[in-house]
Amino acid sequence: MVVIKTKTLTKKSSCATQNAVAKLLKYDLKWIYKVLGPLYLATLACAILGRLLDLLQDSFLFSIIRTILIGASITLMINIYINTMARIWVRFARNLYGDESYLTHTLPVSSKTIFRAKTLAAAIAMLTTLAVIVLSFIICYVGFYNGIDLIGFLGSSIQVAASTLGLPTPILVLLLFLAIFAQTMIMILSGYAGIILGHRFNQHKTFKSILLGIVFYFMSQLIAVVMLLVLSLFAPNMMELIVRGRSPSFDILRAALISITGLYAIYTGALYHLGQKFLAWGVDVD
Repeated sequence: MVVIKTKTLTKKSSCATQNAVAKLLKYDLKWIYKVLGPLYLATLACAILGRLLDLLQDSFLFSIIRTILIGASITLMINIYINTMARIWVRFARNLYGDESYLTHTLPVSSKTIFRAKTLAAAIAMLTTLAVIVLSFIICYVGFYNGIDLIGFLGSSIQVAASTLGLPTPILVLLLFLAIFAQTMIMILSGYAGIILGHRFNQHKTFKSILLGIVFYFMSQLIAVVMLLVLSLFAPNMMELIVRGRSPSFDILRAALISITGLYAIYTGALYHLGQKFLAWGVDVD
């Protein structure tokens, strides 16, 4: 085993650091999209073809093919979400602890720069995946599908929820998106932290990496629950909701939504800085 102490460059210019991040980002995204690109196209193609068949004159054969295509598109949406996360973790582990590790750790960049590039690549890849999922879903269900206007129903439901909570609709959509995206980044960064700490052991590194990643993720959920309980101490209606299951006021729901979204964002930043600290300790390479 060789212990490689990752570099900490204190006098590197910001321009050089940005160039290094851009180059690392380029290679990471190229590797990630090599598989995800065709999956994106397949997802969109199934959604578009299924929707086109829905616009044609209805027939039993077209109905079967349309159902298969829409089902395939939904399956692919789930697949690309999971696949994106898996490839992000695999790329991180291979670059830092696999065959490419010596090259990675001898680059003239700091450990913080490496971790920043990996995190940016993860965020960009996940944003792309979420965009493809949303676009494919809209294509599948825009207008009436099988007599149901699902997109219209979801839109009106969001408008009603926004009006009820006293929030502009774009703000509610933004809060929901930020909560989902922050939750996703928490999973990714928990995986990063698990991989770094798991590979500091001499045996069963993969198993311990997965286990530690799960621990970090569930810690975030535990902190969210604890903070919700703390919030309930200052909001009797929230305590009634938690203890007795009573419906809280809309002000409490609005405050809870904003608080949880903010908490997820803070925990994402904390995991990011924690991962940088872990990586700066050094890397054990077999």
